[in-house]
Amino acid sequence: LHQHPQVLDVRPEVGDAMVQWLTEFGLSELGIAKLFSKHPSLFTGARSTAESMAQWLEELGFDKNSIRDLLDRAPALFHLKVANLKAKHSFFKGIGFSDAQIFQILSRIPSLFGRSLDKNWKPRFALLEKHVSV
Repeated sequence: LHQHPQVLDVRPEVGDAMVQWLTEFGLSELGIAKLFSKHPSLFTGARSTAESMAQWLEELGFDKNSIRDLLDRAPALFHLKVANLKAKHSFFKGIGFSDAQIFQILSRIPSLFGRSLDKNWKPRFALLEKHVSV
């Protein structure tokens, strides 16, 4: 508790809703307990946001096992609005990445999708375009 005091801020109905969704998504009680001990902040977010993210990831081709892995490796993704990730997906498509390549990036380094499109990705790509033949 002293390492993660933010769990004291979790409203019971929010935490219960997240546990219910994780159970419906196929996580065991032990899996949920491990997830909570590693990433308690996941339980402070809205179920609907996490659920929407999982649905969108399934639309991209992630299976439930891959999504469970992302829950463990990058729980912050499940706090993001799908519209934000769709914008990043569109950006990567626009600069020539295939869906398969975007899937690989998201699978390998999911935290990259948490970065700002306008503050990080667009300026970095513009710099690459300016100095390197991309």
